Amino acid sequence: MELEKLKQKSIDEIWCQIIIEELLRQGTQHFFIAPGSRSTPLTLALARNQNANYSIHLDERSLGYHALGYSKSTNQPSVIITTSGTAVANLFPSLIEASLDFSPLIILTADRPHELRSTGANQTIDQVKFFHTYVRWYFEFPPPSEEIQLKFLLSTIDYAVFKTKVIAPGPVHINCLFKEPFLSKKVSPAYLHDHYFRQWNKNNTVFCEYPLNLSKFYINLLPYIGNFLKLEKGIIVLGGNLDEQLVYSISQLSTILQWPILPDILSSARLRNFNKNFIGYYNLVLKKYNIEKPDILLRFGTRLVSKELDQYIEKHNQIIYIHINNLLERFDPTHLTSINFTVEPKDFCIYLLEQLNQYPIQRKGYWISRWINYNEIIAEKLKLFFNFSNQLSEPGIIRFLFKIWPEGYIGYLGSSMPIRDADFFVDNHNALNVKLYSNRGASGIDGSIATAEGLSLGSNKNLICILGDLAFLHDLGSLSFIKNLTKNIIFVIINNYGGGIFSFLPIRKEQDIFETFFATPHNYNFVNIAQQFSLYYCKPTNYLEFKEQLNYCVQNNYKAIIEINSDRENNYEFHKWIDKSLEVE
Repeated sequence: MELEKLKQKSIDEIWCQIIIEELLRQGTQHFFIAPGSRSTPLTLALARNQNANYSIHLDERSLGYHALGYSKSTNQPSVIITTSGTAVANLFPSLIEASLDFSPLIILTADRPHELRSTGANQTIDQVKFFHTYVRWYFEFPPPSEEIQLKFLLSTIDYAVFKTKVIAPGPVHINCLFKEPFLSKKVSPAYLHDHYFRQWNKNNTVFCEYPLNLSKFYINLLPYIGNFLKLEKGIIVLGGNLDEQLVYSISQLSTILQWPILPDILSSARLRNFNKNFIGYYNLVLKKYNIEKPDILLRFGTRLVSKELDQYIEKHNQIIYIHINNLLERFDPTHLTSINFTVEPKDFCIYLLEQLNQYPIQRKGYWISRWINYNEIIAEKLKLFFNFSNQLSEPGIIRFLFKIWPEGYIGYLGSSMPIRDADFFVDNHNALNVKLYSNRGASGIDGSIATAEGLSLGSNKNLICILGDLAFLHDLGSLSFIKNLTKNIIFVIINNYGGGIFSFLPIRKEQDIFETFFATPHNYNFVNIAQQFSLYYCKPTNYLEFKEQLNYCVQNNYKAIIEINSDRENNYEFHKWIDKSLEVE
């Protein structure tokens, strides 16, 4: 920062330029901003910094999800800047998702000064600790003043970045108070001659470092699990948010222990064909076969899509249930976890592999063979059932899409039916190297388009976004940003003209209220929406047309909507038909 130029700035500008600069030095890659008056000093500082990358969005709700998607894809905090009032409130849904899904975000909200609170002043709400327990840390910057040294700003920003990234990543909220008139109050020459500020400005480094190297797990684990590893009937469960190197180590563990791996669709392991120990159809295996009680269950990762696994655990509740988790959070809806190891999972696996190499374990192999056999039987039955010559179906289109998935595309699965159908009917036989994302922190359907756009922006990759019609309609405004993306997004919209998932719930029997209050039927299609936002549009009626249209979009680098029509009642009956075809003979 040029000191002479800085001396000509107002106190508001100096503070905000330092805030933006320190965030950049901390490695922040992207800022997401919505227009507003009270945030003028922050906006000006961002616009004047040539090193800052930014996106502008008119809608703060979409803006929040956009930033969330970016942070998901990069595992680094992005920064949101908004004005005061309801602009702040519109961020709440995306912050809840970020908090529950451990995505780092830094939120800078502009606010009125203290003397305007509780006075009826325009566009003033109570923004103090507005997001409650859904942020990892809250702080309030007072109105810029020469009475406060600049090192206060620097150390506070550094701590905010630390809080958003360490142990259990998530959002932090800094509320920034500004007095009117903005940008008017000049500073004395002595203010910028502070030793600490000048040293920071000269060195071009962060003011305060917080090393994030988690200590390795050196405690001897053998007293805890040495005897457990000798058990024959073990299961390894993989939840969401696992990196590929960890999955590879877990695969090695599985090979030695001869324990099956049950991989969630978001675990980074489901689509990769590591070995036969990965039971891709574990939901259906658990549903259709009377699998005996396991001795031990070893779980990695966060939340699971599967309900069948929880039911299996509840049924066999007297098992040793160990969860390895470095997030200092509980993932135990069954309340049956025996031991929670708060440890870096990679270190845990490395330690176990070292011990198992020193003390080999003999296995009979009947347990793992049973799981593999059941999985292969399910696979063959589904292969016969889904011959892809029939009329399009919701689970069929999900399964087929993963068989023809284009190279280089990442994926986003909408909540409700798309992710459930994927978790049930997609396996690892194609050995796809596809990174999948979804908003499973709070599992809402809102913000799906914006999240997908943020994922594409952050990863710099093309993306296929699979949504239901209501999720797509819920976030239509976010399509206004798609023109700014350099990569392509292909939306595969399964349109059953309402809330199809409710057809699978007991409330469907209440026919006098079901359609109006739950199914929420509509008669919209998406051809005009595609035209409005300059997207390619098609509506295939069979699998061959779908494949041709998808390839056409990929080859021509189109941003597109592929609409698949479905009937809610037929979809319900189709799932029952699949279920019946898998009955054990």
